[in-house]
Parts: sequence; structure tokens; C-alpha cells
Amino acid sequence: MHALIAFCCLVAVLAAGVPDAEGCSCARQGPACEDYWSTAVVFRGRVESIGPVQTADETLEKFRTIRFTVLESFKGVSVSSVEVRTAVGGATCGYRFAGGREYLVYAAVDASDALATSVCTRTRPVAKAQADLDYARGIATGGVPLGRIGGRVVLLTRDLVTGRNRARPIREAAVTIRGGEFSAPARTNPAGEFAVIGLDPGPYTVGLELDGSFRVEIAPDPVVLRDPRACAAIEAKVYPDGRVSGRVLDSNREPVRGITVDLTVPDTPRVESSGYGPNRLRAVTLDDGTYELTGVPPGRFVLGISAGESGGDLAAYYPGVLHRFDAVTVVVPAGGRVSLDDLEIPASVPLQEISGVVFDTGQTPVEGARVYLRGPAERDFILTEAVVTDASGRFTIAAIEQEYVLFAERDRSGVPHGIDSTDLLRISPSSSGAPVRLTLRRRY
Repeated sequence: MHALIAFCCLVAVLAAGVPDAEGCSCARQGPACEDYWSTAVVFRGRVESIGPVQTADETLEKFRTIRFTVLESFKGVSVSSVEVRTAVGGATCGYRFAGGREYLVYAAVDASDALATSVCTRTRPVAKAQADLDYARGIATGGVPLGRIGGRVVLLTRDLVTGRNRARPIREAAVTIRGGEFSAPARTNPAGEFAVIGLDPGPYTVGLELDGSFRVEIAPDPVVLRDPRACAAIEAKVYPDGRVSGRVLDSNREPVRGITVDLTVPDTPRVESSGYGPNRLRAVTLDDGTYELTGVPPGRFVLGISAGESGGDLAAYYPGVLHRFDAVTVVVPAGGRVSLDDLEIPASVPLQEISGVVFDTGQTPVEGARVYLRGPAERDFILTEAVVTDASGRFTIAAIEQEYVLFAERDRSGVPHGIDSTDLLRISPSSSGAPVRLTLRRRY
């Protein structure tokens, strides 16, 4: 029976407490009341022997066989002694057991019908498994049904100075658990936590209601309760999706298309680890000179067009000035939308327009290729946001008048990480201005 009971609580996710396998990458791990129901075998056992390294005939993967005396059987085991495989090798996530020690073991049935475990399960020494044991013993003795979905809602705000996200919980966020025609509301507590209990087994979705523009990632989605006594934990990451929009004009008040607009912090501190200035958010103007920057975190910023130097000053600042201290500060609230007046590039800032067509090796125009300007030296950075070719393979890039290297690339269809790119074409202010031709070739 559904119980419409919502309350704030902590959904604990215990650390594995085991040695990490070198290079191992594990998927998300849930709490005991979730993983118990998605695991074939759960028992408390003592290691009696650790076998030599063997090679599986079907996969050629190396493994050891661990023999346990079963001290408590919770799920899937009805004998007093059992063998469990675990992989051997740096990136295989094998679990390193110690002879004579007691473990709570979570095991699955592998492709050869043998039991197997790894560091990616909740397998752990008994000394670090009290919460898991309490839950498993409660199930074994007919514990009270739980039926809980809970989790934590966290706001991740990008710091443009460091390039890293700052995390803080969101309190009083409206959360809704839905399964079919059933729905139950909850609100997060000051730690960003929530839970709904008394749910029947089955799939559910979790929804968030937030004021403003945000990008929300909820995992897993959907979330599944596998038993009336089970639980499920979700992780909700919320990213502010602030928007800043406007239009760029030249000194004759004509729209400037294909120019990169930068948004960054008002000061230019150098990041010690890299020696470069703060991160920038970028967008390219459309044919009518308009732009929209997305994913803007809350804060105070300056906006302008780049001088083509990573971490350096901009060539012109909003609303149309040359110096940072004259720029108008752009204030963006969390998830807010800010529409700016025109940015008019001063006449003292010379512009050049580069246009052309991108072809494939058969000389067919390519739609969707990404075109960039890079600095002229061999190790220079890409200085512009990508301009994407239209259905006729055409593009236009506007930039400050100086020397550049122009190139285009596209992802190769059906080939993971495959890239087609063009030769590098040097562009200088003295170039004739005639449209250029770029031909994509297979590179990677």
C-alpha cells in the first residue's frame, strides 16, 4: 500500500572501505537497502584459502578463487562453504582478500556460472559492514517494510577563476516521486536531503521544481524499488543555466556576424597551476549580430570580444569601451536571464571577416563542420568559439585584425573519437578577402 509520507532524512551511502584496484573504474554504488536486492548472493564468511592466479577459458581474464566458510547466509547461499572468484590485474577491479579474515560478501553469477565479486560491490570486511549487517539481519528476521526513495539535491556552481565547481546543498527544494498515476511530494532539508517511504516495488521518476533556469541531472533515472523492503538512493545535480544575450555592432552600427563574445570575471588573477587567466564562457554571433551565452553561473562579470590572447584583456568591452575599468559589470543571479543593450565595437578596433566553404574529399560541401581560428605560432591556442558551417558548407568568422591559422574539423560518422580535419591555412590582415576553400581529410 502506498503511504504518502514525506520527510527529510539522510540516505547514507557507505564507503567501501577496501583497497582500490589500480586503474579501476566503478559505476555508482547505492546503500545497503538498495544493493541487497540487486545482488544474487549475500553472506558473511571467513576466508579459508586463496587460490593461485588462473585464466578464464572464455575471456582470458585472470582471476583467483577464494574459498569461504559461510558464517551467516542472507541471500542465495544454502551451503556451509562456497567459492567466489575475483579478478586479478590493475584495471579489473579485483578485491584483495586476506586469509583468515571475515567479510560480508556481495557476489553475482558470472558468465561461467561461478560466483564473482569485486571492489565495485559492497563487499567489505565485517568490521566495516555493521550497517549492511543490521539491514540484512533485519530482512532475515522479517523486518518492517521500508519502500523508501531518497537522496540529496546539490547545486554545482562553476568558478570561472579556478574552472572547478563549488557544491552546496539546496534546501526547501520541491521534489516529487512519481510511479504511474501515483505521486508523492517531499522537500529537502538544510542538508539538501529528502526521502519518501511506504512505496510499492516498481519504477519511479524523480522530479524537481526550481525557480529560474537550471540544468538538472538525476541518476539513476528511472529509479527502481525491487522489493517492498528495499530502498533506492538518487543523486540530483543542479547546474545554474544563467543566460546572457545581446547584439554586437561595428562602429557603423552594422551587425557583426561570426565574432566570438567572451564573458569572464572582472579581475584577471593568474591560476598558479596553469599560469593562465580565468576561464571564459563564449558564444558566436549570428547573422544579425545576436548572441546568447548559456550555462552562466551566478556572479559579476565583464563581457566583450577577445583580442586573441588566452587569459589576456579583451579588445573591447560592453557596452563599447576599450578598458576593463570602464566596462559595465554584468550581474547574473542563479539561473537568471539577462538581456543586454548593444555592444558597439569602437572604430579604433580593426575587424576582419573571413568566409569560405568546407568540402569533403569528394568536393561536396559539408554541413555541420566546426571552423576555428588559432594563433599563428605552432603551439598557439584556439582563439575563437567554433563557427558551424551551414547546409551549403559556408561559414563566416569575424575577428580582430591580426594573423591567424584557420582550420575546420568534424566528427567522423560511426567512428568513436574519429576526426576529419583540414590543413592549416594562414590568414593575415593583408589577405585578399576572397572566400577560402577548406577540404576535410581523415586524420584520426
